Amino acid sequence: MRSEQFATCLLLTLAAQYGVAQDATRNTALSGACFDFNRTVLNQLARGAIRDAGNAVSEAISGGNRNLEQSCAWVAQYNMAFVMSQSGRLAQAETFAEQSVRILEITYPPDHVVLLRPLEMLAAIQFKQGRIGKARETFRRMQAIRIELPADHALIRTAAAGLLVAEGRYGEAEQEYLAALAAWNECGLGDSMDAAAMLDGLASLYVLDGRHQEAGPLLDRAIAIVASVKDVLPLDRIKLLNARAVLYARQGEWRRAEDKLRSAISVSDTEMGLDPPELEVVLRNYAHVLHKNHRDREASSIEERVTAVRLARGNGNVVDVSELLARPKARKR
Repeated sequence: MRSEQFATCLLLTLAAQYGVAQDATRNTALSGACFDFNRTVLNQLARGAIRDAGNAVSEAISGGNRNLEQSCAWVAQYNMAFVMSQSGRLAQAETFAEQSVRILEITYPPDHVVLLRPLEMLAAIQFKQGRIGKARETFRRMQAIRIELPADHALIRTAAAGLLVAEGRYGEAEQEYLAALAAWNECGLGDSMDAAAMLDGLASLYVLDGRHQEAGPLLDRAIAIVASVKDVLPLDRIKLLNARAVLYARQGEWRRAEDKLRSAISVSDTEMGLDPPELEVVLRNYAHVLHKNHRDREASSIEERVTAVRLARGNGNVVDVSELLARPKARKR
């Protein structure tokens, strides 16, 4: 399975990370200054100001913010990992995520629940890079943690589902996703960003398995949740809209695909502080759909913008748009 396909199926881990960042500190006591710092960074992320958030965290890590105590260091590292992952700098994100875990391990035993969210982020970043072996090792560390709350069980099941998808074990992965959804509902978070991301992960699994009719309602529900939740990251909305457009395209509903991609680009243009790497994928998908709708002149204009975005990032790599038409792998039981 191509790495970009199975990475899509772990949307929880990188698309709902704003919720993760909000929740990561629930098992530790933070000082007022550390709490305020964390809130400032999260607010910057919520309005799409990824660069500002990165600068704030970088200053804290380097010691420029003298109001933060050493115990806040893991929060700063965790937030920087998130900022790097949102910016597409996954190797750097992994380094910061590892440092966050190491800092916590100085104070807490390896089976303490405080390590669950940081380890989840680390596994997600490793997974997105296609480092499945490392992600599996991190997952085993998550399994060793003593957990009791339904939400924590949901995180474990989500990570398990992603690894099963990577192995092509779709039937088992589906059961893990469904169990995780049940756990979110049990703890009253059925309409949260975590649940929305889970719905997207399950929908992505159905797409890979060719079950398009089942995937559509899940994505629609996830998009509805994102529209109603406060402080959703713009990038989360962009990814969900792109996922829905991809499904419409695979079903030959090109007009609907165009509408979703146009909405995704509008979100990026009005709310993002900078062009994320994912924007290039969305733009290329949009140009592809415009060609399908016989609007070649507009498609050419979008293709020119793709080139400009790529050059602005200093990245000459070409993004493959074959995800729109890719055939799903055969199901394994």
